[in-house]
Amino acid sequence: MKILEIITAVVLFTGVDANRSCPGLGHAFSRLEEGWAVAGNQYRYLVSREGMSWTDADELCKSKGATLATVGIRDEVIFEYLHKNFLPQGESMWVGLTDVRDEGTWEWTDGVTATSSNTPWGDGQPDDYKPGQDCACMRKTVSASNHGWQRLDDCVCWSTYRALCELPPNRFI
Repeated sequence: MKILEIITAVVLFTGVDANRSCPGLGHAFSRLEEGWAVAGNQYRYLVSREGMSWTDADELCKSKGATLATVGIRDEVIFEYLHKNFLPQGESMWVGLTDVRDEGTWEWTDGVTATSSNTPWGDGQPDDYKPGQDCACMRKTVSASNHGWQRLDDCVCWSTYRALCELPPNRFI
């Protein structure tokens, strides 16, 4: 077994926050070999290398035993961490939120109904501006009003963005 696999197994098994326990080395230990990163909520996150539709992103995450991100997006602290560390300027990523089943009723893929208190929509969103804007994406765009900070947007489901997969702390990769 490689040393990174041993350290990763210990960190995951014990629930140790490597960033607090190993200052300076924590970042390296929290990045798992497959590209997963451990956030402060102990969930693991992975950004796909390639862009794809929302449906394909959902399937990709499921194929890894994960889901499109939901829990971390609803937590303001984790959302800011993910937005800052995973989303390059000018790009968008799919998250686990859609109104495909019932137009106008947004639901997280883990079954939680979206509300103003648990969904960090951008200003004026969701706006259903274009046909097919039934899937949520996390954006980082530059404008005078948001200073490079855009929250969630309702996006056209067949647009090509990367997936943000989320794996609970009690599941093994």
